[in-house]
This record gives sequence, structure tokens and C-alpha cells, in this order.
Amino acid sequence: MSSSTIFIVLVAFCYLAVLAEGKRITLYEHSEIRDGGEDFHADDGTYNCHNLPRKWWYKASAMKTNGHCVALFTRKHCDGPRFRFKENCEYSECCHNANNFGDCKAYNRTDQGEILETVELNDGVKSYIIC
Repeated sequence: MSSSTIFIVLVAFCYLAVLAEGKRITLYEHSEIRDGGEDFHADDGTYNCHNLPRKWWYKASAMKTNGHCVALFTRKHCDGPRFRFKENCEYSECCHNANNFGDCKAYNRTDQGEILETVELNDGVKSYIIC
């Protein structure tokens, strides 16, 4: 094999490794403790919804986004309010602190604007999309 062929194969391998690494998030049980996190992937190459394993329901309090836009949901199958984490996010559904979900809240309101229910993301994540 020529050196140029080896170089091309090496570059392709590195490119695929970077893509695979970037399609993951790391969730943490506690916002102040960054040990013991668990990685969750979106290896299917799409922006589809992924449900968390049941053992993570009502547990996540912080996340490492690995530089990607991430949407978290408090219901399976990405149902319910969307909590979006994205650099320079300007949507009403944006959460700006992935290190602590405590401030991430959504409100179900009546047509008159009265709050019927407050949905909190902290300890409530059940599904995600890496956007």
C-alpha cells in the first residue's frame, strides 16, 4: 500500500471517529458532582428521539453537551415540553445552564395565561434529541 493510500485511510478513520464521538451527551446525577456521568449516544446518524433507560428517569441534574444542540424532554418519545441547550439560543424553550437543570422550567398555561402546571427538568429527563 502506498503512503498516500495509508494517509487517506487514516484521515477517513479520524473523521469517522470524530463524528462518532460528537454524537453523544453525558448526563450527571448531581449538578455539583461531575464524577460518575453516563454517556448516551445518537449513533443512528439521524436527529431522532432516544429514550433514556428507566434507571435514569428522575435522576439527571446536569449534562455535558459535547458542543451540540441538545433537546431534553420529561416524557418518553420526546413528548411534552422541549428544553433546548444550544449556544446562543434565543427560543423560549432554551435552558442556558447545562451544569444545573434547576432553572429549567416550562409552564402549561390557560388561554388567559394562568399557570396550570410547572414542568421542571431537574430529575425529570426521560428522552433526548441531539440536534
